[in-house]
Order: sequence, then structure tokens, then C-alpha cells
Amino acid sequence: MNGLSNIIFLSLVSVFVYSSKHVTNEDQVEQANCAQLIGYSIVNGEISPPIPTDSMGLCCQWCVENTNCVASVFVNNLCSLHNITNLAAKIGYVALLPNGTIPSPLPSTPVPIPTSTSVPTSPTTGLLAAWNQASGIYADGTNQTARYNISNGVVIDTLSSIQWEQAESANTMSWSSVSDYCASQTTGGFSDWRAPNIGELQTLVDFTVGYPNVPINATAFPNTSYINFWSSTQVSGSSAYNWVVLLSRYGGTQSDSNTTLDLVRCVRSSYPVPFPTRYTLTSGVVTDTVTGLIWQQHAPTIPYSQPGANTYCNSLSLGDFTFGWRLPTIKELSSLVDFNVSPPGLMMDPAAFAGEPLSWYWSSTPQAGFSGMTWFVDFSGDAELSVVIGYTNNRYSVRCVHDPAT
Repeated sequence: MNGLSNIIFLSLVSVFVYSSKHVTNEDQVEQANCAQLIGYSIVNGEISPPIPTDSMGLCCQWCVENTNCVASVFVNNLCSLHNITNLAAKIGYVALLPNGTIPSPLPSTPVPIPTSTSVPTSPTTGLLAAWNQASGIYADGTNQTARYNISNGVVIDTLSSIQWEQAESANTMSWSSVSDYCASQTTGGFSDWRAPNIGELQTLVDFTVGYPNVPINATAFPNTSYINFWSSTQVSGSSAYNWVVLLSRYGGTQSDSNTTLDLVRCVRSSYPVPFPTRYTLTSGVVTDTVTGLIWQQHAPTIPYSQPGANTYCNSLSLGDFTFGWRLPTIKELSSLVDFNVSPPGLMMDPAAFAGEPLSWYWSSTPQAGFSGMTWFVDFSGDAELSVVIGYTNNRYSVRCVHDPAT
């Protein structure tokens, strides 16, 4: 740390600020200790001791670590870094300034920020991917050889280490009945069944299976109903809605009112808990320490058709990777969704992907059985749909992915 960091509030209008005071004049400056960072330091490129959930503290730290940064701006859970020129456009936001001072003006040409900082973000606590990409769990299909073992009504997924009840619930139910239903199950002699979270439930979807078949492995889960299935993941900021997987609509996801009558397939898990810090950032590249996947941090500002997005990624050179970029599969892309973000907000980690457009992002996964349609993920936080299909000539955003470095 370069000394004590301060919080400076600048505003043209009346706003409620972190110090619980109002600033009504641009010339007024309110300073307060950035208490979250007192006593922290950088050790081997990481904040020590770790900050488990404080994205504002990380936002401040990025600016401390970047010589081009005058101020980091943290607003609506989004972080961006600024030099003296582009900070002027951010009057009205909360600015975290290293040492509470502004250095001499930088060149008038905006400086790309950040450039080569390697600070881990706080963990994503919504859809928290728990499986490495090398496991094969993010493939479009679920028909990998010997993936599922079945015994006494229990299906063991050898790729994810999740155990499922082979049979779905006999009846539909509202969300209020789901927890008690799973807790009462004794399938296979086990008494620790529960409702799956949305990440676990999505691993069951087989995107290579097209209509009119149910998009799930029919050998492991025969007679699965063409209907929606409950997850335990609540829509952030709305206790009246939970996320569901739409086996009635090819495997997408949406939010359902808790009074809706859906089915449930209970789960018990034994996979390891993901790392406490999930992402690291270096030169415009985000490395997911859980999945191993390497992501483009900043999406291009122009939208693409799906074929155009594919061409863009294949020609991308970024960071240390001059080739090998590609469009992600729908399951890889879904691993970035942060279901902990309240709408309307970017449903990605607010520190790793700060300031990115609230948009729809293409995947490489075609809609089985329908020509000219491809899956995409809605990161716009409208709390209605997440994994959706669209015509390939539509124009959406793109975020490229690279396989783990070897």
C-alpha cells in the first residue's frame, strides 16, 4: 500500500454517499478513511490478508497498484479506473483516490487502465462454478462415455461428483414445498437430499438434444417430464422468485414466481468447495482460477452476428495469447453469470468485469433441431431470462474465451 487511501466524494447533484452525508456542490470534497484497506498489503500480486467480499476495497487497490491511475470510481457495484483526463467526466460518482491526492496532469490522450495488474477479485457467490474445464463438464452434450453411474435410484455424475435422484418428483409443487420435499427423501439410503442450485441444475442440460425430446441424458434420467425444474437459487433482491431450468424450452433458464408449480430433482454433492478468490486480472485478460478458462476482460463496443462473433474471436490477439481465442460454449459462458447481482445490473463479477455493457452475449452452441439459431446468455440483469436462444443474424455482444494455458 502506498500509505493510507481515502474516499473522495464529488457531486453536481444531491447524492447519498458512503459516509452517509450529502454533497451538493462540485467544489465540496468529503474525505473519509478507506477503512477496508487499512492494514492490507500486496503479496505476490494478491491482497494480503484476502478481502473476501469487498469489491470497493479491490477497486481502490487497483488504482494504488497502477501508476497511470488518478482515481478509481466505484458506483452501483461497478469499478473503473481513470487518469486525470477521463476522471473529469465522472463528476457525480464516488472516487477512491490513493493517498487522497491528485498528481500532476497526465497526457491528454486517455491511458488504457488497467494494463498489467494482477489482483484477484472477490469470489462470485451466485452461480459459483465448481468444476475445472478439463473435466469436460462445460461441453454441450452429456453423453460422455461412462459419465453416469446408476445405483439404487441414485445417479452419480463422474464429471461433477454430484449425486442426483434418478426420479423427478411425482408431482409439481410451489417453491415453498421444495425444501421439505427434498429433505424427506431417502433414496439410496441417504437422508441429506436438497434442492440443486442453478449451477448444478444446468449441468444436466444436454444442448445436443433437440425438440421434441427433453434436453437431458435419457439413459440416466428416463421419463423426464417436459416441464420446468426448480433450483434453490433465489433471484437476487426478490424473495418472490427463484431461478429454474426450462426443460420445457430446450434447456434455457428463467425466473419463476415462487407460486408457480414446477418439478424438482433433488441432489446431494461431494465436490470440493471452489477457491476463495476466483479471478485474476492481467493485461486485459481474466483468468478464472476455478474453471481454468481465460476470458477477454473487455468486450468490443460493437455488436456482432453470431458468425461475425465467431470470426472476431478466432482473429483476436490479447495479452500473452496471440491466437487460440474462440466463442465459449453455452455452459462455459453461463459459468460467468453472477446470480448474486440484483437487477438491473451486470450479472458478472462486478470487479473482474467492471463497466461492461449490460447486454446479451453469444455462445458457440447451436440450438439443436433448429437451423439458424444459437444460444446466448443475457447478462443484462432483467431477472427474467438468462440462457436464451436467438437467430444467428441478430447482433449481440461477444466475450471471447481461451482454453487454459499449458
